Amino acid sequence: MFTKNKDTLWVCSRVVKSITCGMELFMCLPVIGWFVSSLTGVPVMMLFLMHSVSLFFAIGAGVQKLGNIIGLIASLASYFPVIGWLLHIIVSILLIRDIKKMKKKENLVEEVY
Repeated sequence: MFTKNKDTLWVCSRVVKSITCGMELFMCLPVIGWFVSSLTGVPVMMLFLMHSVSLFFAIGAGVQKLGNIIGLIASLASYFPVIGWLLHIIVSILLIRDIKKMKKKENLVEEVY
C-alpha cells in the first residue's frame, strides 16, 4: 500500500520528470539547442539542477532513476557539441520511458483513495 507521503513524492517525481523531459527535448534540436547552451550555459546548469531535483524525488518515490543519472552526465557533457547532442537524445528517450512506466502505476494510487 502507498502512504500519503509516498503518493506525494510519486506525483512530484512525475511532474518534475515531465518538465525535465521537455527541456531535454528542446536541447535535442541540433542548431537551437547548441546555440542556446553555447551562449550562456545557463540552460545546461538548469538541466543539471532539474535532473538533481528529479533524482531526489525519484529516490524518495522509489521509481526509475536511470534517465536522471544519465541526464546529469549529459548536462556536464553538453559542452561538447556532438556528444552532448547524442546524450540529450538518449536522456529524452529514457525519461519518456520512465514517465510511461509511471503512468501504469497511476491506477494503484487512485485505488488507495
